[in-house]
Amino acid sequence: MSAAEPSRAAPPTARARRAQHALRTGAVFLAITASCLFAGILAHHWSARFDATQAGEHRLAPRTRGLLDRLTGPCRVIIAAPAAGTDPRARQRALDVLAAMERHSPHVRGTVIDTGSARGREEFEQLLAELVGAYRPELERAAAAVTVARTAAGELARACESLGTELLGMRAALAGLEGPVPAAVRDYAQAQAGLLRVKADDLLRAGRRAEELLAQSAGPVAVPGTDHAALALRTALAETADLLGELERNLSAIASPAAEVPGAVRDSAAALVKDLPGLRDRAVRVAGQLGALEHPPVLGVARAIERSSAALVLGPPAERGAVRPGRAMAAVSTDLLFPPVGTESQGASQRFRAEELLATAIGTIANPEPPIVVFVHGAPAPMAAGMPMMSVLVDRLRLRGVTVLDWAPAHDPDPPALGRVDPRGERPVVYVSISTSADSPAGATRMARLADALARLADEGRPLLLSVTPSLLPAGGAPDPMVAFLERWGLRADSGRPLVQQFTAPGGRVVTGEHLVHEPGSDHRIAGAINGLGLFLLWPIPLEPLGAPGAGPVAISPLVTLPARDGLWAEAEWMALRAGRAGPGAQPTPDGARDDVTGPWTVAAALERPVPESGGASGASAAPRAQRLVVVGSNGWFFDAVTQQQAEVEGRIVFAAPANLELFEAAVSWLAGQDELIAPSPAATVVPLIPPMSPGTLALLRWGVGLGLPVLVLLAGAAWRLIFG
Repeated sequence: MSAAEPSRAAPPTARARRAQHALRTGAVFLAITASCLFAGILAHHWSARFDATQAGEHRLAPRTRGLLDRLTGPCRVIIAAPAAGTDPRARQRALDVLAAMERHSPHVRGTVIDTGSARGREEFEQLLAELVGAYRPELERAAAAVTVARTAAGELARACESLGTELLGMRAALAGLEGPVPAAVRDYAQAQAGLLRVKADDLLRAGRRAEELLAQSAGPVAVPGTDHAALALRTALAETADLLGELERNLSAIASPAAEVPGAVRDSAAALVKDLPGLRDRAVRVAGQLGALEHPPVLGVARAIERSSAALVLGPPAERGAVRPGRAMAAVSTDLLFPPVGTESQGASQRFRAEELLATAIGTIANPEPPIVVFVHGAPAPMAAGMPMMSVLVDRLRLRGVTVLDWAPAHDPDPPALGRVDPRGERPVVYVSISTSADSPAGATRMARLADALARLADEGRPLLLSVTPSLLPAGGAPDPMVAFLERWGLRADSGRPLVQQFTAPGGRVVTGEHLVHEPGSDHRIAGAINGLGLFLLWPIPLEPLGAPGAGPVAISPLVTLPARDGLWAEAEWMALRAGRAGPGAQPTPDGARDDVTGPWTVAAALERPVPESGGASGASAAPRAQRLVVVGSNGWFFDAVTQQQAEVEGRIVFAAPANLELFEAAVSWLAGQDELIAPSPAATVVPLIPPMSPGTLALLRWGVGLGLPVLVLLAGAAWRLIFG
């Protein structure tokens, strides 16, 4: 090799090659590790979760997301329960819901406390002590008001005893006098003296009970029971005021010159009449003050904890001093949140139940103005407490902070006073009608009074949810008073011809007034809350928009529309069918001369118009506002008997109707002007949103499976032969 020829490098040794491979491997390892760490950091800050389950077990319902979006400040959710006494699976599902809420809203922060351990109990009691300390001024003011009322009750008790003594003196002055009038006055004076002594004892007993309740503690931390103490005193004071008012009226008659009693007796009665108005007014005033007394929310929380463990929801502190504050805290019993050990778990339904409870508690804080729902019905008297025929609906409303009242126009022509439940007059009020029948003279009178009350509500600009029931009056040529006022709004309800449908069952042709609607056929916000669910309607009534309405411009939006199809029509001769007297050979058939067979038929509609200048609800502002009405052409569609009913359609499909309560709640929110709360709830998402397939879709699927797959295999074979030969 010459000197000019370059030297050839010696090949690397085995050791050098191993070092190079090790270096490359280390670099790749470090790069992969750094990439994984970087991806983990990105996933921590910008994570995404995808729920592929059919029932949506791992995503929040739209209504829950809407409630969380309304939060403007920190909201703490504290689940305090012994871990050893609860079902681990149910507990984990509740924690999964809480974690999903934390991911959706930066304002939600969850805490879990095991009250079965000594450390957990100490931590929980410390938390309660902090809450009580924050509301100590409000508790002291409420306790002071009850103490003042207790003093007034004691003074009224002594006044009642004095009145009783005076009445016994009047009785003694009439001793020995003959005649029916002196005898009646003697008996009245003795009876009223006994009643006054009883009321005096009731007032003193209520005062002692109130003192005991103020000295007691609700929950593990000292919280005086001001609400129960106020209720005990208010009941006794109200009963005393009624007695004193009746006594004033009767003694005024005895003190009149026309009374056939001695002058000394008339003078004694007149002297008592002068004192009675002041005593009665004082009893009414003190009872009213107790009724309007606002009790701190920590009291209800402490009482819920006293009964069982609870999940606490604490609202933003800044809202507690607001002019229109919401509920600063709420409590959910853990007995409802998850079942105890040994209870059969129901999978996804238990998860949705936990979401419903927690979201409702958060909603009572996020919504400072929950509406007041007044059921207007045709019963002869107000319904019994709790309205048992609508217990599920009433419980759902009250769980959401909604106040439920009822009004029987046949008993009282004036709507219920709302000052006790809404002292500021700021909460929206929604009236809900329950129709009645005119199957007797008394029923006809009640129906007329109910119809007048509903027409008055509509004319005054009140939000109204109207349910329509079939009526016999249009068949005789008379208007139906329950819906006649709707024509002033530009809407006509054909209550004399409800919709029926026919199908073929194993026993032959069947005609029924039961309908299940999956697709409402509307883009209205209310309809969006029930889209895909099963809405069950009994004897639905068609609603027809008219020409120019007589009460100003009205926007009419269909909510539920039944499309025209064979076997569906509005039947005029429906009475025998509904009464069950139409046998297999007497089933009605569509008759174009008397029935409506054209369709489509709107069976629920939302109406909106400006409030007339001459009307307006009491306390309404002068600023222009819109009045809203929702009309559903079916009566009783929100009762338990409907919402939980199962019926057989086409002889083979068994269904439940989950959309009925969803439609009711969406309608109430829309009527209350709280449109942002209208969305499917967690309870609705339990039902798979898969409606029945149409005949065309079903046929396409069958041809695709039977013919499409073989054709696809043949095409794949031909492509292989062309490519590879």
